[in-house]
Amino acid sequence: MHWPASYTIKAPQPRTPMTWLLGLLCLLAAMLQMLATWKNLSPGLPYGPGLRSSPGLLAGPGLPPARLPHTELLSSHGLTPAPSGAAWLNAPQDGASVDAPWEGACLLSPQKLLEGQWWRLLFFSLAHAGFWHWAAACLGFCVVSRSVEPIIGGWHLLLVSSLGSLLGGAVHCLASHWGALPPNQPLLGMLPALFTLLGVYGTVLPGWRLGAASRWRGARWCASRPWAPRARHAAWAAAGFASLWWATGWHPEAGPAALLPALCTGWVYTRLLGFGDRFFLQRMTGEGDPLEQRMEQMNWEEFLNAELNPVLEKIARHGLRSLNAAERRILRHSRRKLEGW
Repeated sequence: MHWPASYTIKAPQPRTPMTWLLGLLCLLAAMLQMLATWKNLSPGLPYGPGLRSSPGLLAGPGLPPARLPHTELLSSHGLTPAPSGAAWLNAPQDGASVDAPWEGACLLSPQKLLEGQWWRLLFFSLAHAGFWHWAAACLGFCVVSRSVEPIIGGWHLLLVSSLGSLLGGAVHCLASHWGALPPNQPLLGMLPALFTLLGVYGTVLPGWRLGAASRWRGARWCASRPWAPRARHAAWAAAGFASLWWATGWHPEAGPAALLPALCTGWVYTRLLGFGDRFFLQRMTGEGDPLEQRMEQMNWEEFLNAELNPVLEKIARHGLRSLNAAERRILRHSRRKLEGW
């Protein structure tokens, strides 16, 4: 297929050090989880790729239950090993005393919170229920955070993802305690952090076409079509997916009950940073925005020289995604001034 020249030009890629740091942390946690499990594998037990990837084969009559302590540990916590892919979770192990040290140290459950282990509200993101669980969550987190970090900053990215995980984990434990989930249902993985960033993404860039800044020219071409989805559509789709997942009750250990609270956390946090419209209570109790008042008092020439031209120069040098919340409000105000001019 012939691509127009405008679709082959790569958009400038801003630096995202916090995204790289969190991505390396996810990779390191996955390696530790794999090594902590595989070092206890039985060398004399015959197993192959089919046995490692199929919990049904592991639990079959040919293998005694005593040889499957890791599978029994997951079942005792309400976890279901992934049907394919998570070799380090599904591999058979020898000895009834062998447990899953990494998952046991990181998983979150109401019982653990009642024992005073509150630090699990953040550390449950470091362990996953399977390979595909880890791959999907970490890949999605890194892709979304690369778009969000240049706008809100690295420290805000770390703070909002931590708050989303903390609130999502708390709601998950409350749902398990009140009967909306199986009793003492554990929680693993960083899907709540991913959905938090989806809430941020849909708020700071509501009209951004998905794939417009991709390295793949096919994605940039699709983003130029009229039917291209926007960032706000991705956030609404995530909310619908989280609601449907919770209603079906499929794999509750991945945290479907924690996704909607995490998504709302990202939305509220970003609104408090100044993106989007102010909340109703802020508009009722506030005395007015100084930036809006200053721009309202300017005529068009003053506004163009003092406010709009610096923003346009920054867009020309670094791209639209480099603008902060105040600069985006200047662009929105310029449209109102042009319509009333």
